[in-house]
Amino acid sequence: MIVELIRSYRSQLINKSWVIALLLPILYLITNPEYFNQDDNFSQFTPVFKYAFEAMLRGEFPWMHLGELNVRVAESPYYAIFSPILFLCFAITQIFHLAPCWIINLWSLIFFTVISFLLLKFAKAFSIPIRMQGLLVLCAGVGSFMGQFSVNWYYTLPMQLLMIAKIYYWQYFLIHKKSSRANDCLILITTYLAVFGGNPQLFLYVQVVEFLFLLPLFNKRLFRIYLRNQIIALLLLAPLIYCQLEYWGHAWRSINNPRKTEIYNFLRSGIFNNRSSEGQSIWAIGCLISLFVIFRQFLKGESIKLLWVSLSITSIFLLLFSSIDLGKEFGGHISALMLLTTPKKWWFFGGITSVFAVCLWSKSWNTKIQTYFCIFALLSTGIYLIHNWGYSAYKWNNIDYEKVNSSLGTIKQFSDGNSRILQVTNFRNLDPDPSAHLILNTWLAGNYEGLVFAKGYETIQANENRHKDLVNYFEPQNLSYQQYQKLGVSTLWVNKHEYSKALFPPPDYQIAYEDQDHLLIRLKEPGKIVTCEQTNCAASIDFHPNQVSIHVDNFSLNDTVRVKITPYTNFSIVASGQKIPYFICDDSWLCFKPIENINAYLIEYHDLPFILLLLASNALFLILILVNQRWSQIRN
Repeated sequence: MIVELIRSYRSQLINKSWVIALLLPILYLITNPEYFNQDDNFSQFTPVFKYAFEAMLRGEFPWMHLGELNVRVAESPYYAIFSPILFLCFAITQIFHLAPCWIINLWSLIFFTVISFLLLKFAKAFSIPIRMQGLLVLCAGVGSFMGQFSVNWYYTLPMQLLMIAKIYYWQYFLIHKKSSRANDCLILITTYLAVFGGNPQLFLYVQVVEFLFLLPLFNKRLFRIYLRNQIIALLLLAPLIYCQLEYWGHAWRSINNPRKTEIYNFLRSGIFNNRSSEGQSIWAIGCLISLFVIFRQFLKGESIKLLWVSLSITSIFLLLFSSIDLGKEFGGHISALMLLTTPKKWWFFGGITSVFAVCLWSKSWNTKIQTYFCIFALLSTGIYLIHNWGYSAYKWNNIDYEKVNSSLGTIKQFSDGNSRILQVTNFRNLDPDPSAHLILNTWLAGNYEGLVFAKGYETIQANENRHKDLVNYFEPQNLSYQQYQKLGVSTLWVNKHEYSKALFPPPDYQIAYEDQDHLLIRLKEPGKIVTCEQTNCAASIDFHPNQVSIHVDNFSLNDTVRVKITPYTNFSIVASGQKIPYFICDDSWLCFKPIENINAYLIEYHDLPFILLLLASNALFLILILVNQRWSQIRN
């Protein structure tokens, strides 16, 4: 009787393990309300989303951010501020007065829920064995390497959803020899969400993976539908392609971490995932075993043109790709391969395709093999999830962004409205505590009026913001007194644990404040953001998401006003309602000739092609949805 009871509970656990996938994200948030705000989600994405959406509420379009010499926001493909899901999440946080971390929390809950139900729909629609259904939902969803990494990078989730939708779409097509309007609508919506999901590189990866697993299956009809879907995706991508070519084609990273997968260690120790952050090696091993089955079928002359076969082979290829840094090996010769850096990202998708491959293959297994595999895979996944609980690529010790160190008041006391503050601390400082060292300028620039930083938290920065002096800030930090002045810096906020007082000798530097961890240092002659070439004019500057306002007094005729900001081609300067020309100074700053008796100037940002392409992309999406629905009604 006890044996029967154990078997009953075991069957219930195996058959209903998909419920774990639905409840796990909620459990994460119960244990830690900031669970999905780790690493870059906390240090860059959440503050930028808050900054951008609050600007929209004020009627200011978020073209620029104050950090990194007024880096672009709206046109950056890495901020999903035009995603309707993200806007909905922000609206909920505003209505219910939730903390900013709930923007990404709600985003994660929504996507994980949709992903889980789509996986369950796949399992039911294509007769995945009941013992394997829960595993499919758990291990291709929240329990996948890609799903787990979303705590660091929010944008993995729309890409994960698109990848799953594509596998669902093509499995239906291969069985029924045709598509359906419902599936066309599914692929359209998931493509749209991924296009505006915050990472064009991962969107490209999805297309590459799709092509790989379809390559052995292509026929004339399949290729025609595939081509149609790709054309629609390109049209939806139009505004981001425009920005990528126009502004972000030469983006750079200050840190290059190849993060390659060590295949031997991955397969050896990752079976129980006790040391492998990628996890899911049990599925990769399943795909490797399936290759022998495929080869045997090939020798027997049996048909092997099945999706699970193609997915198994694709998964192995992706595992190999994840161990090779293509950008490092070939990037110097083939620039396009620089898009394929950070090789471990390939296993984001390999982890998913391998789960689908094994689950589809399991339809040919007997009940006993299915049961044993499920028990083993559940143990392996459970160990991985426990091992990975609270894991992040970079762990901040303190993420209390609403109560940042009170020293901000001190900094503001010693700064002025025509200068910048520059933190002197490593990119990844010794004590990862943002409230202690103020490393996260993306939070501070958006929350504290009057504090303008020379640099924000940089992950990907446009080349045009890489000023020749600011470049020297990135490790090693070796700016001279004159370079600080050139950047318009008046105040340095120094991490004492990394930089000695001896590096800032008098009389050029004056210590205005000191505590246990910091030095606040003023330059003897503070740098200024706005200066005049011929006179010591009095000036002030005020940054907004859509414009920069300047007030200049005591300038002379034929003087030149120099503004130390990135001189975008989309800028226009307005004085008393009239546009005046500007030019780029020798040191890459924006300059203009002031007009007699006019003291106030607005530097406005406009990019009409981007707005038109954005509207056209959204209009195309709505038209295609309406046409799809209308066609379905006519057919019915």
